[in-house]
Amino acid sequence: MAENDLNFQENVKNAFNGVKNDISRLDSEIFDIKKDINEVKENILSLKEEISKIIPFLEKLSIKQPEKVEEISTGNKGVLSKQASKQAVKHLNTKQLSTLNDLQADIKEQFKLLTKQEFLTFLTIYQLDEELEIVRFIDVSKRLKLSESCIRAYVTRLLEKNMPIVKKRINNRIVNLSLLPEFRSLDLKKPLTNMYYDLDPLQKSLEEPY
Repeated sequence: MAENDLNFQENVKNAFNGVKNDISRLDSEIFDIKKDINEVKENILSLKEEISKIIPFLEKLSIKQPEKVEEISTGNKGVLSKQASKQAVKHLNTKQLSTLNDLQADIKEQFKLLTKQEFLTFLTIYQLDEELEIVRFIDVSKRLKLSESCIRAYVTRLLEKNMPIVKKRINNRIVNLSLLPEFRSLDLKKPLTNMYYDLDPLQKSLEEPY
């Protein structure tokens, strides 16, 4: 009888240990799933933030706005499995890259509407904006070896064509030039420069004096 009691107690103990191990394993899996879901949410928020910065510039250029990313449900409709959440993260990253590539392609199409001299003026402002704390008409004039009145005329045309240039007047007389921060974040300097060189292969580098 005593032996039966010991066997019973041992079986119960083993059963509880098994249940305890199963619960621990489930807790670990649930933790991993929650971690993956949070990663998906963070990627969605990051994409929304990036798009919200670019949309004003897109509206200014009359470019079709990017498709809104649908949020992944994490409520009572079901919890993502670990594999599904990882696939969602991969899909989101791919879609984000595709969206930004489409935006860059649309924007580059806008620059094809510029004359060669307008294009060069814009690229020079882009270059000087990286080199100097403040860019003014005289800086662009010296770099291109053109008169300030010519540069003012080119900048006016660029603004009329909705190019992403900021023209800020200081004390109602001094004008500072810069690029829209949202445009700069797209990092299009190299592809735009290559586009210009395709128009004029003999053109000097932007960093070189003219």
